[in-house]
Amino acid sequence: MTKQPMISNKLVKHLAWGFCAVAAIATMWQIASEALTSTPPSSLLAILTHASYMLMPLAFSALGALVITRQPHNTIGWLMLAPALSTVLDAFSTPFVSNVTVPPADPSSLFLVAVWANRISWVLGVFPFLLILLLFPTGRPPSRRWNGLVLALVSLQMLFLLVVSFGRQLLPFSEAWSVANPIGLIPDEWVRALYSMLLQVTLGVLALLCTASLFVRYKQGSVVEKTQIKWIAFVSTIFGLLYLVTILTLVATGLGWGSDDPVALAVQLPVGLILISIPVVIAIAILRYHIFDIDIIIRRTLVYSTLTLILALVYVGCIVVSRTLIAPFLGGAELAIVASTLAIAALFMPLRRRIQTIIDRRFYRRKYDAAKVLAAFARTARDETDLSVLTAEMVRVVGETMQPEFVGLWLHDPQARSETDAARPDSGPPR
Repeated sequence: MTKQPMISNKLVKHLAWGFCAVAAIATMWQIASEALTSTPPSSLLAILTHASYMLMPLAFSALGALVITRQPHNTIGWLMLAPALSTVLDAFSTPFVSNVTVPPADPSSLFLVAVWANRISWVLGVFPFLLILLLFPTGRPPSRRWNGLVLALVSLQMLFLLVVSFGRQLLPFSEAWSVANPIGLIPDEWVRALYSMLLQVTLGVLALLCTASLFVRYKQGSVVEKTQIKWIAFVSTIFGLLYLVTILTLVATGLGWGSDDPVALAVQLPVGLILISIPVVIAIAILRYHIFDIDIIIRRTLVYSTLTLILALVYVGCIVVSRTLIAPFLGGAELAIVASTLAIAALFMPLRRRIQTIIDRRFYRRKYDAAKVLAAFARTARDETDLSVLTAEMVRVVGETMQPEFVGLWLHDPQARSETDAARPDSGPPR
């Protein structure tokens, strides 16, 4: 009776890693096919950018398998395998639908299944990710009130699958053409209405609610849960900022998301790389591996990102001013560049300390106040000679900075110890 769970757990782990291996093969095949068959040949930047987006489901599956290996009953680990299924379906369907402009008059059953798989592959990545947001990090909703949101997500996914499966026309993801569905029952007008209105609007509302559940859980959660949520909130914030920069750049330049222009690829690559980091931080938070380092990471990110931005503005400003005021008299811009570089080097350390102080004061007030109290105590300890005053000040400082339930101070008295040893009958001469 005791061996059966161990055998089933081993089987579960092997299945998870086996599925991850299948997803890895499908991903590598897709990356290689796109790099070798593109006309004209893709640049290295284009290959890296497209590969970063294709590797995200593989990262989810690998880290999901790792979570399942450590915690076989963790719901989030199984949900992390779902995006890999999307990759497998996409790899299966691409050879059938990628080069098709006019569908065959008498399509085979395999072709119809490929069109269906191509249409629904993305939904297997979106809905599980929303469930991860809702169930993170415990694998359960924040409270019973949120069970309705789980039911709504599952119901909407099933509705989408039913609409696509039983519509009178089957469409690939590109919607460039359609083919008659032999088991289709739902009129095309209903399919378009359900797909465009119900799915997209309702999905947006559910996504906002899933995001709000993280804030609710953070407010009600324990210290460990709050730290776990900080990890995913941190990487999601970085992703949102990079995504916003990418969209603004593409709109300003008039380039599309799928453009092979070097500027478009250069702004899309960081977004793809940060997408890969999302499953990494989820696994770190669930497995509780160095989760308490997140405060240090956030603090340093705030300090150095602000420092980099200010120094870049100072550098550009120095060059512009130097070229405007100095270059006309000296006949060259080399001095402006050298002066700007020296100014940046001189500003780096004092500016970093100033920014760190401001950020600690604004976002890490408790740490900032504790540092001030400890600095004041250091001055008192240096100047004070009365032991009773010094001990009272130490107790006050510990209580103010650490805020324990009880503070006590025990002082060792060497003279009392020597008198006690001398009073013992068997005490010998001191050594």
